[in-house]
Amino acid sequence: MILVDDDFATIISAIEEGKCIFYNIRNFVRFQLSTSIAALSLIALATLMGVPNPLNAMQILWINIIMDGPPAQSLGVEPVDHEVLRRRPRDTKRRIISRSLLLSVLLSAAIIITGTLWVFNREMSDNKITPRDTTMTFTCFVLFDMFNALSCRS
Repeated sequence: MILVDDDFATIISAIEEGKCIFYNIRNFVRFQLSTSIAALSLIALATLMGVPNPLNAMQILWINIIMDGPPAQSLGVEPVDHEVLRRRPRDTKRRIISRSLLLSVLLSAAIIITGTLWVFNREMSDNKITPRDTTMTFTCFVLFDMFNALSCRS
């Protein structure tokens, strides 16, 4: 934001906008990292456990392109929370990806992985993979992803 006058109200709104941009970037990064880590870990865990992949290549592409793009973009342009000015100023040396953000990302990813693997295990009760099994697993992952997007808003 460029200040074009020396009005104090303009400075306040510039600070408010700057803080909002910072928090929106953090929310965007949190959502993108948690979903990406969940998808990668889901495939890696399935491979390490010796079970077939719970998601096929088309489903992974769909998740990455269609299901992650619009929610992530909307997190990046959330409107200004007018309570943001009441928060203490952040330390300028503090990184965007902090320890608390990483813990939040890992917790979200763990919930998505656990829920999706549980559904996949339940669907594979006949020890055969059918299109229904992967569809149910995909649907579960997408629902967890949408709830993750909603939780990243706050």
